[in-house]
Amino acid sequence: MIGWDHPDTAQYYEAFCAAHSRYSLANEDLAWHAGIAPHHRVLDFGAGVGHTSEAILPWLSDEGRIVAVEPAGAMRARGESRVRDSRVSWADSLPFEQFDRILCGAAIWQCLPLEETFRQLSERLHDDGALVFNVPSYYLGEPEEPGTDLLAGVTVWPSSAQPVDPLPSAARVSELLSELGLTTSRWRFRQRLTQIAYRDWLKIPVLSNQWFGLMPAMERAARIDEAFRDARTTNWKWESWSGWTASRGALADPVSMSARQPLDDSTEGDDGYLYCRRLLDAGTVEALRSQVVELYGRAPIGGIEDPAFVEFQSAVAMLPEFDAVRRHPAILEMLRRLYGTEVEAQGGDVCRTVPAGSSPTPAHQDKFFLRDARRVWTVWIPLGDCPLQLGPLAVLPGSHRDGVRPHESNQIANLDPGHWWSASSMSAGDVLAFDGHTIHQACPNLTRNETRFSVDYRYASVAL
Repeated sequence: MIGWDHPDTAQYYEAFCAAHSRYSLANEDLAWHAGIAPHHRVLDFGAGVGHTSEAILPWLSDEGRIVAVEPAGAMRARGESRVRDSRVSWADSLPFEQFDRILCGAAIWQCLPLEETFRQLSERLHDDGALVFNVPSYYLGEPEEPGTDLLAGVTVWPSSAQPVDPLPSAARVSELLSELGLTTSRWRFRQRLTQIAYRDWLKIPVLSNQWFGLMPAMERAARIDEAFRDARTTNWKWESWSGWTASRGALADPVSMSARQPLDDSTEGDDGYLYCRRLLDAGTVEALRSQVVELYGRAPIGGIEDPAFVEFQSAVAMLPEFDAVRRHPAILEMLRRLYGTEVEAQGGDVCRTVPAGSSPTPAHQDKFFLRDARRVWTVWIPLGDCPLQLGPLAVLPGSHRDGVRPHESNQIANLDPGHWWSASSMSAGDVLAFDGHTIHQACPNLTRNETRFSVDYRYASVAL
């Protein structure tokens, strides 16, 4: 059997992470739910090759620190060579000190019995600290959601080996944490696991030992490639992850969405939105951002009833750069394909400024506030890179199908339970477009002192 402390495992694990987003997206979600403050000392338990630490670093200031604990020498050595940041130190065992946050990304299933692992980790929490971890829900014995026919006709390797024993149920995990005096909240994350990602995941030796035993890594990788040779590369399935935030006190959850999935690239808009990566060149976005930031810095701006807010919006609307983005050929072409006709600006374009710590825009539908009877789409563009902690927009896939819903106090009333919000970190040039009936909201700006700048434009078909 080839274990975690083997160079082949570290090599294939890192190759998988470089090619696929499975762990990076899960780590991003983990860090988002941890409520990390800039000055925190964080323990990254089961740090692997450092990807969880990399997801934590953007939340920390120069005063923040991470201790990355990874017992497997091969994984730790690769992590130390990858993550070169003075705020990160590495260890092969748990240190005898306390931390503000302890994070464990996708590794808690290897730390049985959980009772002992939770006990040791809880002893290392400050009085106001929190333990935050995630795991694929399948490991808890929960059924997977259907997607396309993943692994149709694929036989990897016949074997009598038994799979890894599942963890206790989700309810039992919560009980174990509560028995240690921790206040717990469970949250969920969902992403698409593709046929190709699953194929490459099986190549990580320690994860396919049940089929291949001592077979050399290169040979087993070749066997796996052959088994998947005729499989449909477009196949995928939903993979649900469960996460817990367990704290000693009443830790406020800074995140308004307990169930999230990343935005998917889309060209059809069947879910009521389109997410287009790098649709605009970064230079066009930066040209508008620089003008907006200059106008914003001239005077403090209060709420929408503040005269300074009205003056700011009027000044932005007059900018040539604002109009250039509104009429950008890439945006208009995207909308032409969507509508099947020419489109025109509908009106109500606005520049959004969201300071750190401000209340985010609540869930609503644009169509509720619009009197235009035509089909309307909104195009939302962050002015610069917009990681999750800066507060990008989130949409509720499929919510456009039920028409306009009742709104109370200008937000959606009686939102259906069990929904999955879609939100992702976005880069300069990314564009999120959504139907006027699609429910959406802003993620909270959890940064210490950054303001999120964005613009949104509305379009309708010229055809009656």
